Amino acid sequence: MTLVVLVILAALWAVVLLPPRDVLYAACDARVLAMVELGAADEVRALLARGMSPALPAMKAVGMRELGAWIAGQTDRAKALAATQQETRRYAKRQYTWLRHRMTDLRRLTVDAQFSESFLPEIFAFIRRELLTGKI
Repeated sequence: MTLVVLVILAALWAVVLLPPRDVLYAACDARVLAMVELGAADEVRALLARGMSPALPAMKAVGMRELGAWIAGQTDRAKALAATQQETRRYAKRQYTWLRHRMTDLRRLTVDAQFSESFLPEIFAFIRRELLTGKI
């Protein structure tokens, strides 16, 4: 899941729309389950079968260690999924925190549901109001 739903760069201005953390974390959890249903464990199994070095970036991806432990029989599926979800939430939190600290003069637009095209009018109204009026 991408933490940054929308980033618009114009000159030196940026608009970053961040969902509330509870919405973000629920989306992270759902995304992990969807990825496993779509074959993430098979991808991990294939990478492990190649005997690749644990130092390689692909082998350090979120979920590799946790799903790898399940594949190796060191844990069960439920614990592997819970651990993968936790690591995914931690990664999202690091991104969230990084964005908040790097963009200290944010004008915030809170969107309470998952991003969809239905929010575009609200997003563009926000951009017109906050960026194009010269208030920043």
